[in-house]
Amino acid sequence: MRLAAVLVRDLAGRWKGATVIVVTIFAMMLLGLGVYDSMDLSIYDTLPEALRRIMGIPLGASAEVLAYNEMLNAMGALAAAGLGIAVGADVVAGEERRRTLGLLLAQPVSRLAAVCCKALVVVLVVGATTLGLWGGALLSAAVMGAETGDAHLGALCVSLGANALLHGALAFCVATMTGNKSLGAGVASGVLLAGWILAGLLPMWPDYADWARFVPYRWFSVQEALVDGLDAGWLVLQVAVAVALLVVGIVVFPVRDLRTAPSATLAGRLRGLPWPSLGRGPRGASLSALAFARSAPLVWILAATLGLGMGVGLGPVYRTMEPDLARVTASVPAEFMQLFGAGDMSTPEGFFWGETMGLVAPACVLAVAVAVAAGLFAEERDGRLGLVLSTPVGRARVLAATARAMVRATTLVAVATGLGMWGASVLFAIDLDPLHIAGATLHLLALGLAIGAAGLLVGAATGASQVAMWTVVGIGLAGHFGAAMLRLSPDTAWWSHLSPFHYYSSLEPLKYGVDWGHVGILLAAAAVAIAGAFPLYARRDLRA
Repeated sequence: MRLAAVLVRDLAGRWKGATVIVVTIFAMMLLGLGVYDSMDLSIYDTLPEALRRIMGIPLGASAEVLAYNEMLNAMGALAAAGLGIAVGADVVAGEERRRTLGLLLAQPVSRLAAVCCKALVVVLVVGATTLGLWGGALLSAAVMGAETGDAHLGALCVSLGANALLHGALAFCVATMTGNKSLGAGVASGVLLAGWILAGLLPMWPDYADWARFVPYRWFSVQEALVDGLDAGWLVLQVAVAVALLVVGIVVFPVRDLRTAPSATLAGRLRGLPWPSLGRGPRGASLSALAFARSAPLVWILAATLGLGMGVGLGPVYRTMEPDLARVTASVPAEFMQLFGAGDMSTPEGFFWGETMGLVAPACVLAVAVAVAAGLFAEERDGRLGLVLSTPVGRARVLAATARAMVRATTLVAVATGLGMWGASVLFAIDLDPLHIAGATLHLLALGLAIGAAGLLVGAATGASQVAMWTVVGIGLAGHFGAAMLRLSPDTAWWSHLSPFHYYSSLEPLKYGVDWGHVGILLAAAAVAIAGAFPLYARRDLRA
């Protein structure tokens, strides 16, 4: 009975994230179907059936179903996996850090039973999100009157749900084994983002194509479930690995010590020191350093993934694939490239923008920005912030320290991205202009600060870390994919100006250099949001 109550409480606290993802993807599917419906897609009528399959148009389906490839196959899969990671990293390690897990274990509840209950939460949240996406896909097709033909929407949703469960289980395993929520989220996020890139690149690289089978994200993408339906072999592999990771976390948790007290070392204090120590004065760690330290593992892992993996690591990939990229780009009609929001991948600027700067780098800077910003309101939720404010430390000082930590984390990840691309350019003689790399890095930083500041503003107004986090996720998802969709049609292109991603990417800073007007708009939005957070935070009652 106690475990049932714990399960209900945990699920009640997770519905916001799942709802934001389902509603956002549903809205994007409606938008995508509407945009595609307004375009002249008659060119698809003459395509060979084999090419239609490669492009993701199932037999008997209208070309508008291409929207599902972008909204579900890409956006939905990444968003669901991100939710799985957030839940998996938090259910045990988050409770442990908040010092609430000990209260549960003080009851007649064994560690094994408690951790099994937490693992079940991950499965149920991912399952509910999968069902929601499936329902949203069917409803959007009915609302827009799209002919789905032999499109396997349910199979696609089940496949992406298994992918989300796998990455959530990885976060659960690492976080539960170590008691470090940020480390679990960082490792799983790095695997997800690297896998998303490698799953598309390795099959195009003949000498290394066989290595793609070891990339977890490839187990999802290779199924092409929208066209071919579920592949039992790949699906069983996804689920089996997810179950194995959950079992490892379940087995290890009962035999390790709980992290109920901060370590004696400085490094340990920076990772785990409770908020009351923030008022120790100049000899202790600064407020900003401690705010940064809460999410330091996530920040460093994502910075390394972008700088080394998606920067320097792509140098030899581009050199090897360069002849094939030029041939493919020359053979594909320009309309197709515009339809999928891609540029000229045969150029180094187009390749690095498409593989690194287009989606992966923005996702990383937004992840670290919201992790740091939401950390303040998590401390408020857990009742530790009041102890800090009872010392001579004002609300404005605490909020300013959090804002500085957010800027620091975002800058670190953005600069690591730029340095990685510059390193690839120097080491592998790739013709990327250093000034243009710096300009693209500045655009990336400005984007992260603008959207991260929006999360800080919402958190300051509500005191809810989950609301702040999912505000950033919603703006990121809708902003990126919405802008890409709206630009496809001249009738809707102007509306893309409402998205922060328009000011990030529309003028191709990696190719043409920084646009100070667009950077200025993003930085001004960030400044306004941060400034607006102070009076809201000062006048709001704390969530005791």
